[in-house]
Amino acid sequence: MGASLGGDTASDYFMMSLKTVSADFESILNLLAEILRSPTFPEEQIALEKQLICQSIRSQQEQPV
Repeated sequence: MGASLGGDTASDYFMMSLKTVSADFESILNLLAEILRSPTFPEEQIALEKQLICQSIRSQQEQPV
């Protein structure tokens, strides 16, 4: 079983992507649901990710496309 999970954010949305082979889809989707409902990430990693996301949003606001 294997998969690739990705994410992206902008000032007005966030997106998650999941890639896996169709034979593993149901198992991977159930695993993803468990991760989203019951995350076990260390608080310092969450704080770092929030900081990076906020920094990215500020950069986008300073240099709009």
